[in-house]
Order: sequence, then C-alpha cells, then structure tokens
Amino acid sequence: MDHRILFWFFALVLLTSAGDIAHGEVVGQPGAAIDNLFVTIDLPRTSAQQQILPPSVIVGTAADDLVRLRVPVKSEQLAGLPLAEVDKEPVTLGEFRRAIAPAGHERGEEPSPGIKGNPMEFLGRLVNMRLIVREAREIGLDELPEIRNNVDSFSRKTLRETLILRYAKGVEADEADVARLYREAIREWRIKALLFKEEKDADAFQGDVQAGMTFEGAAKKYVSEGKAVARGGQDGEFVKAKDISPEMGEKIAALEVGSVSPVFRTGAGFTVIKVEEMRLSESTEALVQARQRARNFSQNTALEGYLPQLISKYVTVDNALFTKLDFGGSEDNFLRMLKDDREIARVEGEEPVTVSQLAQGIREQFYHGLEKAIEQGTVNERKLSALSQILAKRAFLKEARAQGIDKTPEFLDAVADYENAVLFGAFVEKVLKPEIKIAPSDLRKYYEGHIDQYSYPEMVKYDSIVFGSASAAQAALDKLRKGTDSRWMKANAEGQVRPVSNDEGGTGEGLVVVRSLPEAIRNALDGAKEGDFVFYRQGESSFMVLNVEKRVPSRAQPFEEVQERVLQQVYKEKLESALGDWMKRLKDVYGAKVYATGFSESAP
Repeated sequence: MDHRILFWFFALVLLTSAGDIAHGEVVGQPGAAIDNLFVTIDLPRTSAQQQILPPSVIVGTAADDLVRLRVPVKSEQLAGLPLAEVDKEPVTLGEFRRAIAPAGHERGEEPSPGIKGNPMEFLGRLVNMRLIVREAREIGLDELPEIRNNVDSFSRKTLRETLILRYAKGVEADEADVARLYREAIREWRIKALLFKEEKDADAFQGDVQAGMTFEGAAKKYVSEGKAVARGGQDGEFVKAKDISPEMGEKIAALEVGSVSPVFRTGAGFTVIKVEEMRLSESTEALVQARQRARNFSQNTALEGYLPQLISKYVTVDNALFTKLDFGGSEDNFLRMLKDDREIARVEGEEPVTVSQLAQGIREQFYHGLEKAIEQGTVNERKLSALSQILAKRAFLKEARAQGIDKTPEFLDAVADYENAVLFGAFVEKVLKPEIKIAPSDLRKYYEGHIDQYSYPEMVKYDSIVFGSASAAQAALDKLRKGTDSRWMKANAEGQVRPVSNDEGGTGEGLVVVRSLPEAIRNALDGAKEGDFVFYRQGESSFMVLNVEKRVPSRAQPFEEVQERVLQQVYKEKLESALGDWMKRLKDVYGAKVYATGFSESAP
C-alpha cells in the first residue's frame, strides 16, 4: 500500500469533524488541478528573509511584519516554504503536495489530478495530523519496537524499489516487441464454435469434419440431436483476444482462416472452433498499451541481468556448505536448521546470511505449512529460490546505499511521511480507542434520535397518461375522478403523446423509492393517496395525469436489524469527538500557526 494512502486514511476519516484550525479565505475549489493551483501565504518577514524567493512570487505585504507570497503548489524550488507551523516545526509546501498527489503524479509521470475536497481544509487536517504525531513522539510511541520495525522495513523496501526504478528508467521498449504485442492486441476473429457436454460427442463431430462433412453441416446435425450448443458467429460479430479466455485466445490465434481446432476442454465442457475470418482493428490505445508492455519486458530483462552483477559485486557464498545443507527428513531436523548460526553467505560490509535465516526464508515459501513438503521430500527444492531472494534484497539494499539514495530528499521525505502515518495510527489505537466507552443505552438513544436514517424509504407505484395539451389532460382527469376506468382511458383517450422519459411513463410493474424520482414528480405526488389521480405538467408540451396505484409509507427498521450500523456510527462519532478534545489540548500545549490564507487556480 502506498504510504500516503495509509497516511490519509486516518486523516480523512477522523479529522473531518475534529475542528480544523485553518481559517481565512478559502478560494481553492474541489477538483482544482494541482498543476494549476497557487497558494497565497502571509509569511513572517523573518521567515521570508531565510528563504531564497524569486521576485515573481512576492505580491506585497499583508502587514508590517508579513510578506505576502503567491506560489505555485507544484514548485520544486519552493517546496520548503512553510504553509503552517506546529511546535515551531514547519508544515511545508512539499509535504502538502505529497499528501494530495499520488506518487506518479507528484513525480510528473502522469497528468496532475484534481484535488478531492477543499485544499484549505486539507491543509487544516495536515496540521491536525502533525499535532497528533508530535504528541505521539512526546509519549514515546516512536520508540516502540513495533513502530521502529515497521519504519525500518518500509525504509529498506523503499530503497530497493527506488534503485530498481532508477535502473529501469532509461530502458526503452524493443520495437519488435511493440509490433508483435500490438498485432496480437488488435487481431479480431469471426468464429463459429460448438460446445459439447460429452468429449466423445466432440471427438465424433471432429471425425465427421475430417471425413469430409462441412463444419456447418456437422454442426447442424449435432445441435439438432441435442449433443452440442452453437456458440459464436452471431450476426457476423468479431471477437477480440481481450474479450475471451486466455486459453481460447491461444487456440484461436494458432488457427489459419478456415481451419478447425482440435477438441479442447473449457469450463462448461468441450469445445471445437472454426475461424471464419480474421482482421486487424487499429487502435491508438492498444498501441500505447503494447508499448508499455514491451517496455516492461525490456525492463524485466535488464533487471535479470542487473542482479547477478550486484551479487558478484557484493556477495560471497559458501557453495560447499550450501550444497550439503539438508532441510528435509523430519520436522525436528528443520527446527534444528532454524537455530543453525553457521554463515552461508557474506554481503560486503553487512551482517552475514546464516543457515537459520535461510531456513526461515524456506519456511515463508510454504504458506500452508511444511509438514506435507517434508513428507514428500520437496523442501530442499526451495533452497536456491529462498537464498536468491535473501541475497537479492541484501544486494539491492547495499547498492542503493552505495548510490546515496538513502540521503536523497525524496527518500527521506517518504520515510518521514510513512513514520508519521504509523505514529498517527499507533496514537489512535493506543490512546484514543481505549478512551471510547459505549453503553447499550447510547446505541438506543442514537437510534431513536436519528430514526430517519434507519427507516425503510417511502415507495410508490404510479401509472401515467401523457397528453399534448393541458385541456386534454384536464378533461381526462375530470373523468377519472368521476369513476372512468384508468385502463380504458389510457387505451382510448384522444390527444395522447409518447412519454419523453421513463419517469413520465410511470413505474411499470414495480415500486420505486420516492426520493429517487425527479423533484417535480415528487412534488406532484406529494399528499396523493392510493387511487388518487393528479395533474402534472412537464415543460411546454407534456401534460400528464398520474395514477397512484400503490403507496408504501416510510417506516422505521427494527433496532435489532440496524444495531451493528448504529454501533459503527456511534463509535465513529465518539472517536471524532475524542480526537477533537485532544486537538484543543494539543493546540494549547504545542501551538499551531497557519500562514497559508487561501488557494486559487491559474489559467491552464
């Protein structure tokens, strides 16, 4: 999971109602594109003097001690500008951008998305998050072993992934692969197929075709005898590889036009296919996808060659020991291996790889336990793959550090963001959640106070007669109210026109939720009882008589039926309330200042 997804999961769920501290003009609108977004900052003059500011971003002064800036949110040069401050530590423009932009967008690999929600409120949540994280550090949550292990694991994983991305970045697609994959993607076939329940019938059909019967003639015979069902060939329809199973796609692709496939098993039985026609359907999208797939192939091939280079550069393996190691035989033997500290490989400048670690790596490959593998004597088959995985991780990590990736701002920011996410989650689990107490009476009270949220909706069934003039509709309405049969009226009344929409045509045989209807129809039906007829006008040329055939009023759902939903909502609100109380206290303890005053869009 992307660390930012985890980071903002808690923020968006819990901080929405926790009392945002960001005030001032809210100019940025939901959906604003990040690339076109500017933030206005009233920065203390002393802080501004510590920054190297291009003259173009200085738009004036907000007060004697404040410099007003207007800065593009996407600016890398000014990523260190503080938008806010918690306990004298800045919440920077770069941190804000990382929080709102998925990783690919932030790196400029994909077009900028629109912001979901108001950016000023987003900043307020980020400040509140920082307050929680500051308190989490104060009470020592950052020193807990599980927190440190989590962050260390993320750091190692990020270093390896960054190295791989850096190495693969310059690898381009092989044009021959692009052409091959593109052709495969745009091929379409018009086929005829027969599905048989019994394999013997499929074999007999194919024998008839090989003996000289036409595919069509044999198909007609077997379908009429109930031995097969025809598939494909519907109205000259062509099928694409992406729309059929990979197995069937392979079978079809191997056939020449006019040829018949061997019998092969499918999920529903046994199939025989004839290719009637093949064509190529050009597609820009398919070409883009083919190029990306080809590039992935090239990158994977390059990485397959890169790893041996790193192993050779950093790793020494005790091949004699590795060859004679036996992890099978019995569970007791494997347990001994888990305690074996002999060195099986050395990574330059790092802790050695032990037999114990290799045994652990083997065990992790057997998700459902080792017992069966030990019985079948297959445990040792995993030795090489387990050692390769361990050494690959070590070698990639070693090279990443050698290249200084662990010193780059991007890496340090990613780790800091992840650690903040983990600390926030730990604070919620260890501090906030234990404070939440819910009594059965709390659930009942909430249910009764929000009964409209736990009710079956009002439903209605109505029919309509649509006329082209108001006078015709009114005449029909008068007759219906005097007792004329509605079905007779709909069949015989003059001046009727076709309904413009489904809603004008009535609900058909079933009931519909009243609130799902257009507002004008809801208003027309308001107060009407079963058997009532009401007049409804739609625009200038559609006049209707609505016949209320059935009406089911809203009614409360039984408490027992919705108790779990009520519990979840009460718990969420109590958690938000507890978080809000903590925010108030932490603002007093640590202090928080917001320098950003609003967001606005530039011309694209």
